[in-house]
This record gives sequence, C-alpha cells and structure tokens, in this order.
Amino acid sequence: MEKRILFIIIDGIGDRPVPELEEMTPLQFADAPMLDHLVTTGLAGRLYPVGPGIPPSSDTAHLSMFGYDLKEENPGRGILEALGEGVEVKPGSIAFRANLATVRREKNRLIVLDRRAGR
Repeated sequence: MEKRILFIIIDGIGDRPVPELEEMTPLQFADAPMLDHLVTTGLAGRLYPVGPGIPPSSDTAHLSMFGYDLKEENPGRGILEALGEGVEVKPGSIAFRANLATVRREKNRLIVLDRRAGR
C-alpha cells in the first residue's frame, strides 16, 4: 500500500503573545479552521533546524529540513532565489540577495519603519 505524506512548512508562523490579543499569539487568535483541522488530525511539532537558540534564515532552515548537511551544502540564499526566478547560474557565478527597507534617521541611528519598503 502506497503511503503519502504532506509536509507543510509554515515559515515564520511563530510569534509572541500580544497584549491586545489577550496575550495570545496572532496564530492562536486567528480564525484558521483548516490549520486547526491539520493540527488535530496530523502530526505537528516544533523543530530546531540548525540547533536550539540558533535563529536560522529561511534558506538554511529549509535545506536542513530536507536533509542537506549545511557544513557541506549551503549555496546561499542569493543563488537559490536566482534559480527560483529562472536566472541562469553557471559555475563561478555569484548571486546576492537584498531587501529594500524604509528607514528614518533619528539623531545618530536609523529607525526601520518598514523592513520590506512597502512590499
């Protein structure tokens, strides 16, 4: 008998309790019946893709969850995003990734107003 597995990665869903939401996280507060169904009928858990206390980037976390040894195989997010956009990447290519942000200068520091510049 063939078994099928649905592996769902909800990247970035973790959050902290919010006082305005009666100390619930946004996910706890949300009306999300399909997620509720998946959690109650499947297996769910927490994973430290790199190690406890080490906040990984999305690319590092995903590669780790799919079994890649990050010490041996970690091309970097720029290459992965270039490939995802259909950019031809040849041996020796370098690809960078960056986000634009909206900031305001206050005295001697920058305050990030929007870390995705309106996106």
